[in-house]
Order: sequence, then C-alpha cells, then structure tokens
Amino acid sequence: MRAILGDLEAGGIVSVRGADRRDAYQLGRAADAISIAQVLEALRGRSMPAGRESPPDPSVRALVAELERGIEKALDERTLADLTGAVPPADAAR
Repeated sequence: MRAILGDLEAGGIVSVRGADRRDAYQLGRAADAISIAQVLEALRGRSMPAGRESPPDPSVRALVAELERGIEKALDERTLADLTGAVPPADAAR
C-alpha cells in the first residue's frame, strides 16, 4: 500500500500530511483537477503494457488506434470528482 501511495504522491495525486509523514494522505489538488488518466499514469507509468503487439492488418491497426484515442480522451475528460458522483453513499446500500 505504501508503494502505491508513493506512486500517487510522486504523480501529485495525493500529498502526505501528519507529523511523521505517514499519518494521513489527502488529494494533492482538487478532485475536479485530477483526471482519471493522471491517476492511471501515476500508477502504471506512461509505458505501453508489455507484450502488446500491433495488429498486422492496416485497417485493423487503424481501428485499434482510433479506439485507443477514444479511451485516452475519455480518461482525460473524466476526473475524480466525476467518479464520486457516480458512487452511491456507503449507507445507501443498507
């Protein structure tokens, strides 16, 4: 867990608070200023997943590239604040 928090801190997603710098974490900036893409980048880095190959057929390659651009755009446009509106409150399930 500390390694994950360290990655998020390095990416500016969270910041450490507390006397011994281990007591508490909070968002590094406003939730509406943190895109989902930024969180994923902090956790995974910018590299492409290992073992991924480009399809041999040019038309399939173009389609895959278009889909990936769409996913990237969607992740860039959605923030942590957007997600909190989609999650029901914890006591709603009771």
